[in-house]
Amino acid sequence: MAIKKIKTQSVKKKRTTTKPKKSQAIRDAEKAKERKQKSKAAPLRSSIRIKVQGIPYKLRKFENLGARKLPESYYTMQGQSLKSLIRNTPRLFVNNAVDVEPHRMPKRSFTKGGKPAVKGIMWTNDPFRPDRVRRYHETYIVGLDAKGEEKPLYKHKRVLVQCTCESYIYTYEYANAWHGAAYLIYSNGEPPVWMNPSFAPGMCKHLIALSKIVIENNL
Repeated sequence: MAIKKIKTQSVKKKRTTTKPKKSQAIRDAEKAKERKQKSKAAPLRSSIRIKVQGIPYKLRKFENLGARKLPESYYTMQGQSLKSLIRNTPRLFVNNAVDVEPHRMPKRSFTKGGKPAVKGIMWTNDPFRPDRVRRYHETYIVGLDAKGEEKPLYKHKRVLVQCTCESYIYTYEYANAWHGAAYLIYSNGEPPVWMNPSFAPGMCKHLIALSKIVIENNL
């Protein structure tokens, strides 16, 4: 019996080369490089962003919620003088006030109720960051003494102070209102249980700089 030969076709196997997996260090380096390239890209222009000295900055002012008083108590009736507020202010804020300058020289004026007041537009001149964004903050000091129209503000036994900076609003606005030295204007009226849990009265560096001008110029 004859045996038939079966033809078989040989199949050549192709060798597939796979790329080695990147290590975690290489992947982190590539992500860092992408973030660096994106940060160098030109910022988008919009109506919200404005350029100050070539630096884009998103300025957001606090909303004026209207002057509100805390319920009358022993502390609100006692009030605070300008010198007592300066004494209660931490040394760090007093030292930082050295770099604060007025946009225009503050002048003595009067409120609608006839109380003597001084308004200042203050900004921080940081010598180590000359290209930083210049931010202006409105500061007020109002004397509350009866018949104190001609008396300098630092001689009043009771004053009202206010500033639009974050440091004052989050730390001292409620505390000063608790002591009868401010109104609740920009804060939501909640106690500063984290920033100032003891409700210690005081002032920010902008108000300290304005107080220095008031004392030196006998305003």
